[in-house]
Amino acid sequence: MKIARQPSKVLFSMFWALLLTFSQSVGYSQSRPSLQQVNIEKKLIDGKKYELLGNWEKAETIFRSILSEEVNNTAAMYELSRTLAAAGKLNDALSYIQKAIRLEPDNEWYLLMEADLHERLPDLYASMDVYEKLIKLRPDRSHYYEML
Repeated sequence: MKIARQPSKVLFSMFWALLLTFSQSVGYSQSRPSLQQVNIEKKLIDGKKYELLGNWEKAETIFRSILSEEVNNTAAMYELSRTLAAAGKLNDALSYIQKAIRLEPDNEWYLLMEADLHERLPDLYASMDVYEKLIKLRPDRSHYYEML
């Protein structure tokens, strides 16, 4: 498996993706991050690592611990939703992604996750509603039209 041969590249890419996601979600500025922010970022990376390894219980525990410290951390809500979905807990996953969307209603990734969960449940009408939101948000994305 390619992931097993090059784990450092995967972890490095994952680190930067999470750092960018987290930095945007908390309004990261040029100032030095607090120790709490650094610890949250480390937990996000650890949780994502366990999710990628298929250890969903450990990943879920980590993402929930982040939310116990920062209840409005949308990056943790998104990752917890992904983890719960991977573990087959679709209704719980939908609940967390909807919480993230309430805080960041124009986040394209969160809306895509919600649409995917509705499709998997299956609740196709709700999925179509989300794709309509995505089309309003990003009318330049032709593949959203195809999903209707």
